[in-house]
Amino acid sequence: MIQPSIDTLEHRAELQRRTLVTLRVAVVPGQAAVAGTVAVVSLLAKDMLGSDRLAGLGSAAFTFGAALTSIPLAAFMRRRGRRPGLALALGIGSFGSLVAAAGGQTRMFWLFIIGMLLFGSGQAASLGARYAAADLATDDERAKAIGAVVWIGTLGAVFGPLFTPLEKRFGIAIGLDEYVGPYLFAAALFAVGALAYLVFLRPDPLVVSNAVDPTAERARPIKQVRNSFGEIRKSKHAMLGLVAMAGAQASMVGVMDIIEANPRASRTVPFIAKAYKQPYVNFATKVMLGHLKVSEIEYKPDLKGFAIKQPVFSFNKFPNVNKSLGPEMKSTGESILFIDDLKDDQFYELYSRRKMYLTK
Repeated sequence: MIQPSIDTLEHRAELQRRTLVTLRVAVVPGQAAVAGTVAVVSLLAKDMLGSDRLAGLGSAAFTFGAALTSIPLAAFMRRRGRRPGLALALGIGSFGSLVAAAGGQTRMFWLFIIGMLLFGSGQAASLGARYAAADLATDDERAKAIGAVVWIGTLGAVFGPLFTPLEKRFGIAIGLDEYVGPYLFAAALFAVGALAYLVFLRPDPLVVSNAVDPTAERARPIKQVRNSFGEIRKSKHAMLGLVAMAGAQASMVGVMDIIEANPRASRTVPFIAKAYKQPYVNFATKVMLGHLKVSEIEYKPDLKGFAIKQPVFSFNKFPNVNKSLGPEMKSTGESILFIDDLKDDQFYELYSRRKMYLTK
């Protein structure tokens, strides 16, 4: 067994700081790769199959691949350390992204599914990185350390889909299917994350914490799942938590299968705040910063009648644009209309003269 040592608490704190910096640097591109690809996986599957009936298999394979990888990855890191484990998982994810891209371009759906299974390894690495944040943390700082890595990972999850249109155009520019482009970028982003771990995650936090055992038992996924489920069944609260997590994951993946980009509240929240004359964004910010408790918020919503949110389209300025409505956002702005009731003349005129171009 490896026997590292930490001379002082100051030395341990410095190593923890360096570890968190490395994890943050590596997690962002990994999460960006996942989010950017998830935004198009069902669209590519639907395009390949010609139907949306089995389009969800791509996302299902990705999620299943992450689950399959998690236990062997944890066992591997137990024997070898965080650095080689996280780098290897991201490397497999990068290779899987290229395989999925090849399957999508050649319209070989079975190859695409294999690639998505391997792609899930990259997600397993991103999820496993949060535990590396706790290896050198004190008992009082573990939750904060894990939260820091989870929080920074959301930046990648936010920016990933924002770059998807550029990645699609890049794919088209080099002669590939538009939905294949994001997979090439995902492979590169996973590779960047793997390189960051190999170069900067030194010394290995799991080795320093004396938790690496080269003689540890190899992974037995079925046995591990059976034992874990047995422990969960002993607690009603744990069972409830498991059901809630499964339901939340199913809902999230279902929504991602329907729309191209992740749902956001950047327009809805300001609209509701303006409609009710309440600074909801300010409330939420103060709560997150610890300056205000939810119980201390004085809600005084003020809305008489109805507030109508009307999308603004600019089809007249772009005559050659496809006007069929779909999951993509085609409005260039929104306006708000306050009315006393649905018999309002202005609302009736707006409704009766609406111009919507619906797909058949």
